[in-house]
Formats: sequence, C-alpha cells, structure tokens
Amino acid sequence: MILKKIENLLLLALLFLLPWQTRYIWQEGQLNGGHWEYGTFSIYGVEILLWVIILVFFFRHLFDKKIRTGFLAQSRVLGIILPVIFLGLMGLSLGFSENFWVSYQYVFRWLGAMAFFVILSKAKDPSQLSERDSLPTGQAGSVAFLPQNDKRLLVLWFGAVVQGLLAIYQFLTQHVFAIKWLGMSAQDAMQGGASVVEFADQRWLRAYGSFGSPNSLGIYLAVLLVLGFILYLKTERPFSKILISVGQLIILSGLLFSFSRGAWLSAIVGIVTLFFVLIIHCHSDRSGGIPYTTTQQLNLDSVITKYKGSFGFAQDDKQTAIRSFGKQVLFITVLTSFWVGIFFPIFSARFNIHNRLEVYSIAERQSQYKESLSFIKNKPFFGVGPALYTFAVSKKYPKLTSWQFQPVHNIYVLSIVEFGVFFGLFLGLMILCLIKQVFKNNLIFLPVLFVLLMAGLFDHWLFSMFTGLVFWWIMWGVLILDISNENC
Repeated sequence: MILKKIENLLLLALLFLLPWQTRYIWQEGQLNGGHWEYGTFSIYGVEILLWVIILVFFFRHLFDKKIRTGFLAQSRVLGIILPVIFLGLMGLSLGFSENFWVSYQYVFRWLGAMAFFVILSKAKDPSQLSERDSLPTGQAGSVAFLPQNDKRLLVLWFGAVVQGLLAIYQFLTQHVFAIKWLGMSAQDAMQGGASVVEFADQRWLRAYGSFGSPNSLGIYLAVLLVLGFILYLKTERPFSKILISVGQLIILSGLLFSFSRGAWLSAIVGIVTLFFVLIIHCHSDRSGGIPYTTTQQLNLDSVITKYKGSFGFAQDDKQTAIRSFGKQVLFITVLTSFWVGIFFPIFSARFNIHNRLEVYSIAERQSQYKESLSFIKNKPFFGVGPALYTFAVSKKYPKLTSWQFQPVHNIYVLSIVEFGVFFGLFLGLMILCLIKQVFKNNLIFLPVLFVLLMAGLFDHWLFSMFTGLVFWWIMWGVLILDISNENC
C-alpha cells in the first residue's frame, strides 16, 4: 500500500513536470563543428523520476503474488507479443547503427517510455480483473476502474495551463528568459536561430513555453486543449466548469502564440472529431451521457461536491453533451477572434506563403522529404540508425553547418528512415491496435489521440526528443486505461 501511494504521487509529479527540460549534460554532441542535439549525452530530471517510478512499480508487483499473477494473465497480443517484437526490431536496427552509443541512448529512452506506458495503461490491479467481466453490458462506464485516473488527467491538463500562462507572458513581452535549473534557455527575436514570424521589417518571437521549440509547445497544448474539452464534459458542477473554462482559454492562448500551424490544424481536427463522436452518440444512445468510457465523471467534483449522475450529465437530457460542447466552442471562437484581431498582421503573415521565412520553411520541408526517400531507398530494412537522421545528412553534405541539419518533420517517415520499413509497418500496426482498444473502452478520448496522430504529420518532436517520446506514450497510457482482457 505504501509503495502504491509513493508510485501514484511520483506519477502525478512526472505528468505535471514533463514539459520542463531540466537535465544534466555530461557530453555535448558535435557535428560539423557545431552543437548536435541528437548526439548529446544527458539525463533529464523527469527521466530520473520516470525510472524511479518504474522501479517502484516493479517491486510493488514483485512482492504481490495476486498482482503478479494477474499481470501475466493480461492481453498477450497487445501486452506482451507486440512490444517484444517491437523492441526486437529496435534492437536489430541498433545493431546496424553507425554510431552505436548515440543510438543506444535513444533506444534506452524508448524502453523507458514504453515501460511507463505499461504502468499508466494498467487501469486497476490485475487481481481485480474479474470485476469488469461481472458487470452487465453497458454498465462498465459507471464504475471507476482507476480512481486515480481522473487525478492524472487533471494534473496533466493543469501542466498545460501553466505552459499556457508562460507562453502568453513570453509572446506579450517578446522575450524568453533563461532559467538554468528549469532547462530554459534565453530567446530573443533579434537573435539568429530564434523561431519568429516576420512581417514588413518586424520580427515577432513565437512562444516557446519551457520547450525547445514553439512547435513542441504547440503540439503539447493542442493535445491537452482537446482533453480539456472532455474534462469540461465530464464535470457537472458550474464552478468546476468555470475553472476548466478559464484554464482552456489560457491553453488556447498559448497554442495561438506558438504560431504552430500543424498544431492549430491538429487541434481543429480533434475538436471536429469530438463533435461527431457526440452527435453520433446522442442520436444512438437514449441515455444522453458521454460515449462509453471506463472512468466516472471528472474527479474534480469530488473535491468540491458529491457526484451527480454516472457520467456527469442528467440522464433525461440527451442534448446536454452537445450544449456543453457548444459553449466551449463559443468560448474559444471568441478568444481566437480577440487575439487574431489584435495581432492580425502577425497571424496573416504566418499564412502568407510568399513571406521569406514561409518560403524557406516550405522549401526545407520539401528537401527533407526528398532526402528521406533517398535514405529509405539506400537502407530500406534497418534504416540509417536510431537517432541518426541528422548524422546521415551530415555525411551526405559535409560542408553544411550543424544548425542546418533537422530531422524530417513527420514522425512516421522519420521512423522508417531511422529504423527501416519493417519497424515503420509494425509501429503502424501497434497504433491501430491501441486505437482499437481506445475505441472499445474509451471512445470519448479518441479525438485526443487523433490530435496526437495528426500532429505527427507536421513535426518530429514526438519521435526525436525525449520529452516528446514520453508524452506520446503518456497520452496512450492515460487514455487506453485497460488492456487486460482485450486482444488486438
């Protein structure tokens, strides 16, 4: 019991602290005479916390016979077979790597992120697996399989609120201040290499939050903005809705000030998907509640008042979900119009394809796709090596400087380039299996994952960087909830 409490506290701390980039660097990577981020050997503060959680989880299960037996009895396909094959393919790619230690650090982080996914995805103690099977059909949603899960979602979402506040401050002051102990480096619009939006003779700094780039901040906030929609739907008390609405507006502002077009588009896709999920459900389910989910209504209300209803909606009002959704859309539409109206020249410049920076950005991405295809043709089976995309580009163009080497801005293409086609196909299979689990058990959360998957088409952060990689598996873990009795 003590170990379980410690594990839950540490887990909540990690979910909140994930965006902060505090780390210890013991060897800086060098490529063509400049800094090489992907070849830098370091350990993040949250990485230490992650492995502490994994060890606590291991010892808690090691000494509990019932839990250990249940763990071994869970889904063999999704829980054991697929991860083993997946990691086996990563190991093969590691064996063919031209820079073993850089690839090894990356694969080791993959291992930690996937182990953390397993911890998050266990919705309840395996010794209690039979509880769900004994429920009548359609009643699983009224039982809180994991009382801690709503706390996890809230803490994860609140971390985005903090990032939104920081992003608002950074954009309005046009300065990113440095805090060594929080992993933040200074950024200024006049500095070379800073991410900016140009119009006329002005340079406007995009918000970074505590991340290394505005796109990373944008993806993080886009995913949790859509999650916030669901938290709003899952609570009933007006005061709780007000708190969540305020937080949502802060997150939205940070998302807008990241000026990440891919993140904007991903958030729109998630919101539209959520609308269709609610529409289909309200026309097919007389109860009018939230589409089936293995969690109760939002646990925030338990802090303020007792629950009312099993899903956070009155059972005799089939349109409650749609009305709540409509209110949130109205709020974000008004706020978006407000910020766009004030900073219209900056937002319009971001969509001006003839703008100097936009022309360069489009040309750079086209070049990345072209290079990716050439690498896939040359090394189709095991790729250029884990985390070695930029290393491979530097070998091909040795006269370029280090800052010109960037991974292709697409995690699916990047996975094939670095690990090979077999790994890419298997990654796709795992994603489909995980989507199937979410569709069966937690349909309401599917739009959140669509944001995550969509964002992967426009940036490499979710695959190339430690925090992005962990965030990817965190979102699958906290939303899939229970893989114990399902087969892919």
